[in-house]
Amino acid sequence: MVLSRKLCFISGDHECEVRTIHENDVNNAYVNGLRNQKKYLKNIPKKINKSSQKEYVARMVLSKQDTLLGLFIDGGLVASAGIQLSLSDLFLAKTVADLNEIATVGVFIYDNTFRGEGLGKSLVWASTYLFNECTQIKWFGAGMEKENIPSLQSFISCGYLIDSQDDVYYRVILNVSDIIMPTQIINHRIREYEIKSEKS
Repeated sequence: MVLSRKLCFISGDHECEVRTIHENDVNNAYVNGLRNQKKYLKNIPKKINKSSQKEYVARMVLSKQDTLLGLFIDGGLVASAGIQLSLSDLFLAKTVADLNEIATVGVFIYDNTFRGEGLGKSLVWASTYLFNECTQIKWFGAGMEKENIPSLQSFISCGYLIDSQDDVYYRVILNVSDIIMPTQIINHRIREYEIKSEKS
């Protein structure tokens, strides 16, 4: 799925942009980050290279249910947010009985240079906010392993609430009307965005 808009903002000292990732954006840092992340990302293919990731991004662009957003800092891709439209009974249904559809969000900062700067919560907020602006979906959820405290804190700081938990996972939920913009974000604005093809 391609979102028709992008979100620009300043986070700390960084000029940031969140938008749909396209094939031309797949770079070595992106591929190496996936190769090096063994702990929290699920369903990582055994063979990761630039070509396979370009194919994956191309499939995401064509999907009607999934999208892959990128966080770009000074023009370079440093993180991603995957969003899936799901039926609520497959994920979360405890908080809201009449919830039919929910967008599930997962974020990954693969460039270690930018870890520890609060960009996780910036990406959680930006991807949730932008997806709502483009699709009008109001409910969002996420799941993370209990030991992944930074991920939990990123979602909680943006207004997500713990909906359920088991021995291994927390599951969080948000109605977009309760979203909290991180204090480090300033000058946010929505711009129209048109995806460029690999040939452009």
